[in-house]
Amino acid sequence: MEHFLTLISQSFITLIAFFLGKWQDRYKYKIEAYKERYLHLYCPFITIYISYIRINEKPKPDNLEFRNKILELIKNNILYLDTNSLAYFQFFFTMIRFKKYDSNKIFLNLIKSMLQECKHIEKNLRYPMKAQLLLSRQNLLDE
Repeated sequence: MEHFLTLISQSFITLIAFFLGKWQDRYKYKIEAYKERYLHLYCPFITIYISYIRINEKPKPDNLEFRNKILELIKNNILYLDTNSLAYFQFFFTMIRFKKYDSNKIFLNLIKSMLQECKHIEKNLRYPMKAQLLLSRQNLLDE
């Protein structure tokens, strides 16, 4: 009986170690993916954003230089874009072609979506919350 309990406890410990190892591998992969997305898309996005937008001022989509830099960054790094921002990105180009809706409003929604995703990534990576600061300063949080 004692041998049986030892065998069961060893098997149980082995299973726990196996699943903890799998969980740790998955967690490391997730963190690496976040780092790559942040490095290639969201960090350059914030750099462009802060070089064009003044404190307590909303982004101006009619600033073509700003808009073109953001759109070019997204096009070159679309692999790293989250699905919500991708939907705005696609909708933006559709509306520009047909001029049916206000493309400026759609562009602002794209900016807000990217800042929210950046905020999520910064939180998971335990980086300083720059996107949160930008969202609150531009009053984009609850619009």
